[in-house]
Amino acid sequence: MPPTGSAIVTTTSGPIRGGTHAYGTSYPSVNRAPPVGGARFTEPRPHHGWTEIRDATQPGPAALILNGRSLPDDVGSSSA
Repeated sequence: MPPTGSAIVTTTSGPIRGGTHAYGTSYPSVNRAPPVGGARFTEPRPHHGWTEIRDATQPGPAALILNGRSLPDDVGSSSA
């Protein structure tokens, strides 16, 4: 269901625009990522922040799910 309006919140990192719905407000494309590699079990690093309003009203790209299968070695390569 698409948003019926928008709402802006100010976080400690900067302002974010979300979508309002009959059931509340959503922010489907707020950036988030798990720590990987050497940072996996360390404290989060601070973000430098931003000043412009970031639009988080639309979903971001979906994560790749392999379901236990391996990708071929040439994924992402071009033979053009």
